[in-house]
Amino acid sequence: MYKITDGGVVYLSQGQAENGQDYWAYLMVPFEKVEAYEKASHARKAFDLREYGTILRWEYGVEPPEALKAEIEANLPLKHDFVERMQEELGKTPGGRRVLEEAKKQLLN
Repeated sequence: MYKITDGGVVYLSQGQAENGQDYWAYLMVPFEKVEAYEKASHARKAFDLREYGTILRWEYGVEPPEALKAEIEANLPLKHDFVERMQEELGKTPGGRRVLEEAKKQLLN
């Protein structure tokens, strides 16, 4: 799951911490790091989320609480001119173009 905002793309990252415990984290990835984050997250290898953005919230567990999901959704509104901005910022890279296409689908649903 991700959401495009003024500051970048907010992802819900889920995996296992170094200690073996499941975790979830909301991560704000600046536009210029989206492609690198996408590659790292799909590589299925350990990586430090902080290298790719700002951790907004994290805890041990498989899923964030429903109340927090609703809060994130309510408090991170989409940028009103995101299409233009995404075409400019994300359209420069293959990973960014994929994110742009997915974002368009989100808005149309």
